Amino acid sequence: MKFIFPSLLAAGLAAMVGCWTLAQPAPEPAVAQEWPEYSRLAAAKLVEEYGRPDQSDSRRLVWYRRGPWQRITLWNLAAGPAANLEQTVSLAVPAGKRQELAQFSGDIRISENGTRLSARSAGEPSNRLLLNLAYDIIAGAKSPLEARDSYRNTLSLAAAGKGSPLLERLVFSPAAASRPQWPIRLRVSPDFASRKPFWRNTP
Repeated sequence: MKFIFPSLLAAGLAAMVGCWTLAQPAPEPAVAQEWPEYSRLAAAKLVEEYGRPDQSDSRRLVWYRRGPWQRITLWNLAAGPAANLEQTVSLAVPAGKRQELAQFSGDIRISENGTRLSARSAGEPSNRLLLNLAYDIIAGAKSPLEARDSYRNTLSLAAAGKGSPLLERLVFSPAAASRPQWPIRLRVSPDFASRKPFWRNTP
């Protein structure tokens, strides 16, 4: 009997480890290790900040619902600095503001249904700046010209070592974007158990 308990304990631990492993997101993709240095370093920084990506291929890494972001997309671009980082927030954009946002910056993108706003640049601070100024335009606090001037001035001051809250955080509150919960619960059809396995339908 004294040998049974350790065996049962080991089996239980193995089962727990197996369940935990299945419940985790996909591991950090090896594909990013083959990227050029600029993109590889950007990927490592994002993994450190937001964890392992939810999707990956040779072209891009994608995270969903991390912090204030609905989506984070990092593209594999060989040269740097380059606009390889796009970050999206949930924010209602009135139809009448689309043209003003287009006049402000070509690095701002609005979803077709006007519920999401994206910025694409070479890094997270400049994305925050773009989105904060876009919010000012939506709120009527700045014109497109004033937002462009503020964008240039803020980046110039940052290059001189002077920070700005507009680079450090979003000054508005996007819609909730919580991280997905693991494990994901699957819904099974009530008649699933009575269905014939697919291999029995083969000749």
